[in-house]
Amino acid sequence: MKKFLKISLIITLIVLVISLTGIMIFLNYVKDEVSSISVDRDKLLYQTSQINIYDIDGKLIQKSNFAGRELVQINDVSENTKNAFISIEDKTFYKHNGINYKRMAKALIDNIKAGHIVEGASTITQQLVKNTHLTNEKTFKRKVKEIYLARKIEHTYTKDEILELYLNVIYFGNGCYGIEQAAKTYFGMDARHLSLDQSALLAGIIKSPKLYNPINNYDNCIKRRDLVLKEMYKDGKIAQEEYEKSINTITEIKNEKSSDVNAQYIKCAISEACDILHTNEQNLALNNYNIYTYLDTSKQNDLYEIINNSDYYEQNGHGNVADGLAVVVNNHTGGIEAFASNSMYDLSNVKRQPGSAIKPILVYAPALDGGYISPATQLLDEPIDIDGYSPHNVGGDNH
Repeated sequence: MKKFLKISLIITLIVLVISLTGIMIFLNYVKDEVSSISVDRDKLLYQTSQINIYDIDGKLIQKSNFAGRELVQINDVSENTKNAFISIEDKTFYKHNGINYKRMAKALIDNIKAGHIVEGASTITQQLVKNTHLTNEKTFKRKVKEIYLARKIEHTYTKDEILELYLNVIYFGNGCYGIEQAAKTYFGMDARHLSLDQSALLAGIIKSPKLYNPINNYDNCIKRRDLVLKEMYKDGKIAQEEYEKSINTITEIKNEKSSDVNAQYIKCAISEACDILHTNEQNLALNNYNIYTYLDTSKQNDLYEIINNSDYYEQNGHGNVADGLAVVVNNHTGGIEAFASNSMYDLSNVKRQPGSAIKPILVYAPALDGGYISPATQLLDEPIDIDGYSPHNVGGDNH
């Protein structure tokens, strides 16, 4: 028995040594790979990043060059704005060296208990790395790279410089990169003028720009805003009076439709490219992607003029005017050649009842297939009773 235990112990030690040696070799390999990666300011601010969009003829219709956007200086940002992001994203930002090991361990345990990823543990520095240097792949190697690069950035820049870089590149949804662009898009003001509730709202968006979109998901966005305010209050960053006043504030969102004829088409094209490549817009920009579309600029211009012509719309009895959306599809290629909408909302992503558009599939086709009607059958606008079922027109008439 003693001999068996001795052999087992030796085998276990050998396996352990081999495993640790393998891990050390892997870590050194990743470290060498990361050492050649630059963390210069231009790369961190997307200054060399862009997405080129081309129409069906190969003509460049937009160059999304991130170098031209306005940047904010950390000294111009209020303490409330800085504290909003720190309280919800990285409470120990000014204390750690780029990695919060305690938080990582807790997240790992919580994720193991849940059986899937329910909690992240990235610091603000790590988020800066992910958004500017790495892909979205969820691998051990990428995580190790992230940790090495985060430490590298911490040794290169001060905490305030890192926070400034972060605020200038983080994505806020609706094509907004950086807090200055987000402040102007959602509130029509410079970032330095943001109020407490506005700062909390923007800090809440970045966890999931789609879920907490202030234009399309306002209620979700406000709930998230209130959570940020609660964390700021718990951290002692705001007084109780400020907290209560802010959670009872109606944060108004500026929602203006772009006058760019191609804006909606381009937005949808980038979104589809991200879905196909399983990535995000930041990575498309970092890798300077070219996106070739089916956009026919002539048809797009005509469709845009038609859909935004007020002569085609009338108010109903309640004074409401319907939104308009039109899509031109080439039956041979299946490509969308034009897309236009006059709505303030993203109608390309709206989930709604199909209405009468579903009738040919659910009603007419089965009736034709069953021989109940023919293409020559007339459908009269008159009262009808089908085994007690008597549908009515809107308004109750039959005219």
